[in-house]
Formats: sequence, structure tokens, C-alpha cells
Amino acid sequence: MSVLLETQSGLKRTLQITIPAEEMGQKYQSFLSKQAQGASVKGFRPGKVPMNVVERYYGDAIRAKVREGMIQKSFTEAMEKEELRLAGQPDLAELPEWEKGKDFVFEVHFEVYPTVGDVTVDGLAANEYSVSVSDTDIDTMLANLQKQHLEWKEVDRAAKEGDKLTIDFAGSINDVPFDGGTATDFDLVLGDKRMIEGFEEGLIGIEKEVARELRLVFPDEYHAEELAGQPVEFQITAKKVEEPVSPELNDDFAKKVGFDSLEKLKEGARTKMEEDAQSRLKAKQKQELLDQLVDKHTFDLPEVLMEGELKYLRTLAHQQADARRESVEEGELESEEFTDQAKKRVKLGILLSEIVRQFEITLDQKAVEMRVRELALGYPNPKELIEWLYKDRSRLMEIETSVLEDQAVAKLLEGMTLETTVVDYDKVADFVEAE
Repeated sequence: MSVLLETQSGLKRTLQITIPAEEMGQKYQSFLSKQAQGASVKGFRPGKVPMNVVERYYGDAIRAKVREGMIQKSFTEAMEKEELRLAGQPDLAELPEWEKGKDFVFEVHFEVYPTVGDVTVDGLAANEYSVSVSDTDIDTMLANLQKQHLEWKEVDRAAKEGDKLTIDFAGSINDVPFDGGTATDFDLVLGDKRMIEGFEEGLIGIEKEVARELRLVFPDEYHAEELAGQPVEFQITAKKVEEPVSPELNDDFAKKVGFDSLEKLKEGARTKMEEDAQSRLKAKQKQELLDQLVDKHTFDLPEVLMEGELKYLRTLAHQQADARRESVEEGELESEEFTDQAKKRVKLGILLSEIVRQFEITLDQKAVEMRVRELALGYPNPKELIEWLYKDRSRLMEIETSVLEDQAVAKLLEGMTLETTVVDYDKVADFVEAE
């Protein structure tokens, strides 16, 4: 086999591969002999078909099989010989025919990964963040927990903000009822802003068994387009008024939420708050270091990887917009900012692969399993989600990539001097979001 490597523009390469006629012929005869052993042709006993008849019946298919197998084998060997790392799928310029007795020559066009070299942390700065959770933070968390476990007590008075109403209502536009505009025994906490503007405000002061009419207007950006901007009338009857009763913060309340005592609840709350905040701060540390790595290194990006990343980001943008019941302007998907995002992701992926190669990092499967379990906890049926993820390994790729990123960053941080910054718990959100 002879190989001719040509460098095109940037990272584009062309391999012209020539496989000698003798090698092709040997492979062809080998396939032909195997075919003859089990060949079934009318007029001949199985396995006794003359070779020339076997060739007449099966020659074209065998030549195609030999040709495809030799293309794959020789291309792989050529890439190893030339020490090239393939980026994306290779493109066979055309699938040439092969005639017995002749050399087989074909060309493959492809892109390669850029040469990055060793990734170092020279000139980079890194911070180590820790969180400080105060007693006030604990008190705030417990107060929020109390709100989540509010109890409701029926009262015989006019409703005020914060009360829960049980109502029947019927909405109409120009005296015509509309889909979704009617409900019975509907619970509504005044001040939760669940309804269109003016609805909850219009029920302040209503009492049990009292009817009220509200004339309102749907917002111009309402999710149901046929209702957007339309004037609407609601006929409402209050059936019950309840006021919130906050549970007393004691051992009984702690047991209700899964702890042995109030003291254990506070300890558990502190631990959980520290873990959650530390996770966000660690993510910030990771992003800061990766951003510096991206800015430090300059190299060409394979077009095929850019195309794939842009396609992925556009699909993701549409999915996220659909979830918000919004639409995506095509101009946004072609913007410079969008393209820069794709470039950064591709560049970072190449850098991370170099770090993994350089430090001989292997994926921590236990960390992947832990990340999957953490993700599954947010779903109604965790076991079902875990089974779904592991059923197709491609579904795990994003999780595995994230874990590998963490491993790579941890390896880089080992060789760095870190400056420690302590962040107050109530300021973590703003700190993480800050540039």
C-alpha cells in the first residue's frame, strides 16, 4: 500500500491511497473461495458450483465487499502511519470501481485535529472559594421551610393578600365562554400572581358566598394567542376564605420534615446549604479556569466540528424556546455571539481532550454514577430515568463529559497556587453570576 498525503487549507487533508493489484486479487480470491463453499446455483449441488459460475453470479457483490473492506482498513492504517487524528467523518471523493488485475486507487478528504501541544497553567490564576453560612442564614432557611408547610384555617372575614380562596369562576369574551375559562373549587392564594393582572387584586375584600364580576384584559403576550389582548369578563363566587397558619418551629415540626429534632434539622440545613453553595462556587472556579485556558491558546478549529456544534446549539435553542412557549428568531441563530459560543465550546473540547491525553486521565465511572443518581433525584421516578440513561450510552455522553471536565480541572489545579476567597451564603448567587 502506498499513501500520498496532501495538505489543503487549514486543517483539511487529502489521502490518496493505492492498494496493489496483487493484494486486492488475493483478498478477492479469498472471498470468492468462501462464497463457493456455500454457493447455491440451480443445476449444481451445493459446494460443487464451478468457480467461474460462482464468479458470474457473485463477482460484483464480492468486488464491492472487498473494495469497501479495503478502503476502511487501508484508511485506518494510513491515518496511524501518518499520525493523524481524524475530526469528524471522512469524505470519500467518489467510490471508484476496481477491476481485477489493476491497482485500486482512491482519495479521502477529511479534517484533522489541530496540534495543541502540552497544556500548561503558566500565567493562569485560580481562586478557591468557600462559603460561610451564618445563623441568620439558617433562620431564613427555616422560615422558608415553614412557609412550605403552611396550614390553612378557615376564617369568617373578608379576604386579604396572603389568604387562600376557594372559588368558582366562569370567563367569557363578548358573552361567549372560552376554553380554560371555567373552574369549580379552584384554590387561589392571593398574591401568588398565578392569574392575569387584576384577577387576584380584584378579589381582595371578597367574603364567603359573595359573587363578584371582574372586567379585565388578557396580556398582549399571553401564551394562548387567540386570547392575547382580548377584554374578558369573569363571574366569580367565593366559597371559602382561609388564612395561613405557620407551624411552630419545634421538635415536632422537625420530625414532620424528616429529622429527629429541631437541632438535627438545623445541622442538616447547614450541611445542605454548604454543599449546594460549594457546588455552585466550584462550578465558578472551573469556568474561570477553563475561560483562561481558551483565551490563552490559539489554533484552527475543524470546520466539521464547528458545523456539528452549531447544529447542536440551534436544536437546543429551539427546544428551550418550545419549553417556554416562545419562538426563536433565525437571526439569533446566525449571530456573531451565537457563533462565538460554538467556537468556544469546540475549542474547549479540543483543549480538554489534550489535557486528558497529556495526564492520561481515565473517566471516573463512580463519579458518573453519582452524578446520574443526583440528577435522577429531581424526577418522580428516579429508577426509570437511570435505566433510560444507561440503556443508550450516547445519552450519558453529556454527563461523562462534565465529569471528565471536572477531573481535568482538578489535575490542572494540583499544580497551581490558589487564593482562597470566603463568600457569605446570602451573596453566593450574585457572586456566581458576576463576571
